[in-house]
Amino acid sequence: MLRECAQEPLQFYWFRSAVKFWNRTVDSNSNTLRDVTKADISLGNSGASNCWTRQMKDAFGDLQNGTVYRSDLFQCRKLNISYLRIDLRFRHQAVWREAHGQDPCSSLKKSVAYHNWFALPERPVFDARAPFVLPEYLKMALSKSVTRNVARFRIRTWVEV
Repeated sequence: MLRECAQEPLQFYWFRSAVKFWNRTVDSNSNTLRDVTKADISLGNSGASNCWTRQMKDAFGDLQNGTVYRSDLFQCRKLNISYLRIDLRFRHQAVWREAHGQDPCSSLKKSVAYHNWFALPERPVFDARAPFVLPEYLKMALSKSVTRNVARFRIRTWVEV
């Protein structure tokens, strides 16, 4: 995630797109598509691990309202995308909540240093369009060695987290 640029992680957008696809499938006026969806749901209920519905159910596992999403999924109802968006953002921000308040100099985790030195303050969970300002180091004319070291730090942060 490029938190200093106020970007969401790719998984956030993928999950949201998968739920939009589900909602369109449920609302479809095609009998064939509805039959395929119901067959996939029955496969998921029977314990098959390679069906799409089962994979979605497993992905809802650690969300705050995961039980609601799973029951809607297996009852072939539309999922509330606005509540899901809030739950997904809350789950993705867990690493930053853990890093908050820790001293970056004494911690061995690079995510703590990234959170304290580079990242913008998190946007509110309920407002995805909150304005943000780029951090000063992205606007400065830094030498190539400093820019390279910052890039290395950022890349190594995500490899080790």
